[in-house]
Parts: sequence; structure tokens; C-alpha cells
Amino acid sequence: MVDFSGIRFIDSTDVGVLLTLQKKLRTSGSQFVLASVSRGVRRALALMRLKDHFDIAQDLAAAERFIAERTLEESAMVIPRAAGGARGLSWVGEITAANAGEVWNQTRDLLVGEGKPSPVAIDLSRARFIDSSGLTTMLRIQRWAWRQGTKIIFTGLQPPVRDVVLRMAKLDQILLEKPDLYGLIAESFSAS
Repeated sequence: MVDFSGIRFIDSTDVGVLLTLQKKLRTSGSQFVLASVSRGVRRALALMRLKDHFDIAQDLAAAERFIAERTLEESAMVIPRAAGGARGLSWVGEITAANAGEVWNQTRDLLVGEGKPSPVAIDLSRARFIDSSGLTTMLRIQRWAWRQGTKIIFTGLQPPVRDVVLRMAKLDQILLEKPDLYGLIAESFSAS
């Protein structure tokens, strides 16, 4: 937790320090929350287009609750779900280098348990953040499933994940609900 109660303004150097700290903490599997953030600091983050990049709590007590909730959430990163009779999975929380291997293992194990329904939707509506390792896991699970005769469709991406990760990596056309492209991508996977 970083207590911002006495801070009224930050500049790009300060934000650089926060980004570096956040990255190091996420890589180690820790939580990073800004508490008691002033309107001026929020405005600076918005101007730098980083408003949604940081977890912000109203005060220190709220930050502690936030961290406790996120820690609990990490115990169930991949959960089976049934929506409208369709079977599928949900990815929850942050999918980063710190947990991408575990997300891969849990997803693969649950898909093996499902048999071969096709397509299988993986709901990302509760995934707040996906880094390049998470993106690699998405591609890896899609490739593995295709080899098993199952089609994977990722649904429910939140705007920060969709905009920042997928569109910047130019993979939104490959991973998200584009059945016409699925065969083309699957063919390229089988050729490699």
C-alpha cells in the first residue's frame, strides 16, 4: 500500500517510480494499491492515460480489505462455470508472469475433464489485468485445445485488457470470437 493522503500532485517521474514498483510487485505475486489518492493525483493519472492502470482505494482500511480480497481471489484463478447450459471456464484476477503457468495447468486440467465440447468459452470478465505472459497463455491454450479437437473462444474482456493488451499486440482478431479466423490460425499452428 502506498498512502497518498499528503500528496496533492505527481509528475511523470513519480509515475515512473510507481510503474516500476508495481511491475516488481506484480512479478513477485504481491498486490499494489494506492490509498487516499487526491483529486489532483487522479487528474494527473488520467492525463497520462493511467487512471485505470493502478488499483486505488479510498483509505488505508479500504486498501487492506482490497488486498485481502485479491489474495483470496488468487486461490481460484480458473473456475468452471455453466452459463445457459453451455460449459466453460472463467479466468479471475490478474494473469501475469507470476501465475501464468498455474493458469495454464488449471485450464488444461479443467478442459481435459470437460471432454471435447466445442466451442468452449473462457470468460475473462473478471480478469482485471493480463500481461504478455497471460497473452502467451491465451495463445498456448487455444493452440493446445485445437490439437485436442476443441475450439476456444475468449469472451467478456474488460476494456483495459482489450484495449491495452490485445489491440496493442494486434491479437484481438485471433483470440476473440472470430470463428472465420480460427481455422486460419489453427492451420498456421499445425504447420509450426
